Amino acid sequence: MSEIEFERVMEAVRTAIVLPVEDSMARSLMAAEPPKATNDNAGPPWPIIPFPEGACVS
Repeated sequence: MSEIEFERVMEAVRTAIVLPVEDSMARSLMAAEPPKATNDNAGPPWPIIPFPEGACVS
């Protein structure tokens, strides 16, 4: 395989795997609302469960 053939193959691969810029930008701007925080402290609080007698917690 000559260098020219290799470059043609590489260019074909690049064009096949590259996502068009307008598609990637459109997907990134389609978020309707901001993402919800992981620790939002909403909802009922967690119950406090005491450790059993004699438990070694260190």
